[in-house]
Amino acid sequence: DARASRQSRLSRRAAAVWFIGGACVATALALALVQPRQTAPVFGPIRVQIDTGIGLSKISAFSISPDGRHLVFAGAGEDGIGRLWIRSMDALAPQPLSGTEVALGGLTPPMFWSPDSRFIAFDAGGQLKKIDVRGGAPQTVCELPTLAVGGSWNRDDVIITGNPIGGLIRCPASGGS
Repeated sequence: DARASRQSRLSRRAAAVWFIGGACVATALALALVQPRQTAPVFGPIRVQIDTGIGLSKISAFSISPDGRHLVFAGAGEDGIGRLWIRSMDALAPQPLSGTEVALGGLTPPMFWSPDSRFIAFDAGGQLKKIDVRGGAPQTVCELPTLAVGGSWNRDDVIITGNPIGGLIRCPASGGS
């Protein structure tokens, strides 16, 4: 009799453990099905129109930010001065970036973005500079021995540019040689 009572209590405990375990699994599955899933954003076609008041050279450079929210390009405004312009993809008109005067001759110097889409680096006639897209004056990053040919800003905060003489130039984005 005592033995049957003990077996009955053990089987009730086992049933309770199985019931609680099953309830936990069912709850976890229900939460997994209800939780919104993270999906990559889907971008459709983007059409950009540059105001006819901005003059572009035959080989005007441009660059889209890594986050896809901004376009930067070189062009001359009504004053005839070549500079960088930025256009937010959700805005209708580009805005000039003050202090970014560039030559618009046969080859427009390259411009390229920081990985976080916050800064634009550009060749400013012998100096590599960067400008914060939220505002402020350009900052000199380093001196360039000659025209920059292409460029990249990596996640380690290092900028690398090429030059027509040959080789690569490597510089910390914070500035230096």
